[in-house]
Amino acid sequence: MENHDINIFWWISISLCLATIATIVITGIQGRRQPNQIPKKTLFFAIGLLPLSVLYFSDITILQSMKDEQFCNSCHVMQPFVDGLYDEESEGLAAQHVQHIRIRENPCYTCHSDYQILGGVRDKIRGLRHMLAFYIKDENERPELYDPYPNENCFSCHMESSTFMEIEDHADNIEELMTDDVSCLECHGPSHPEE
Repeated sequence: MENHDINIFWWISISLCLATIATIVITGIQGRRQPNQIPKKTLFFAIGLLPLSVLYFSDITILQSMKDEQFCNSCHVMQPFVDGLYDEESEGLAAQHVQHIRIRENPCYTCHSDYQILGGVRDKIRGLRHMLAFYIKDENERPELYDPYPNENCFSCHMESSTFMEIEDHADNIEELMTDDVSCLECHGPSHPEE
C-alpha cells in the first residue's frame, strides 16, 4: 500500500470519527427532547456502524504505517538497525538482503513478521510491547528479540527458491532447520551489525 493510500485512509478515518461524534451528539440532544422517540437507524449509526467504520479505516492506516521502516526508525534506539540496512560496508544479513534487492519494500516487516494467519496481529502486539519496553527500560539499551529468530521467517522466501535444497548443508539439516533446532543465523548471521 502506497503512502498516498495511507493518507486517504487517514482522512477517511478522521471524517468518520467526526461524523460519529456529530451523530452521537445529535442523538443525545434528540434523546433529551424525546427520550422514547430516537429512531433505531440513528442509534444503529451512532453506536454501531460509524464506530466500526472508524475502527476499520484507522486500523488499516495504523497497521500499514507500522510496516514501513521509518516507523521502526522513529525510536532512536532502532536507528542503527535501520541505518545498517543501507550501509554499503555492512556485513549484516539484513543489509545484504536490502542492498541486493532481495527485499524490495518494508524490510523490517518482511523479515520480522510472522506469516501465520494471525501473524500480523501478533507482530503489532509484539511491536507495541517493544515500544513499551523502550519507555520503561533504559532507552539506550539495545533491543533484543523476545524469542529466538524463527527459521520460518527465512523459509517464507527461501524455501521457494529452486536452489535452497541443492545446498548440501540445507538438505542434510532440513529437519533441524524446520524445528528450529538449528538456526539459519548460525551459518548466515549476524542479521544486524553488532554493537
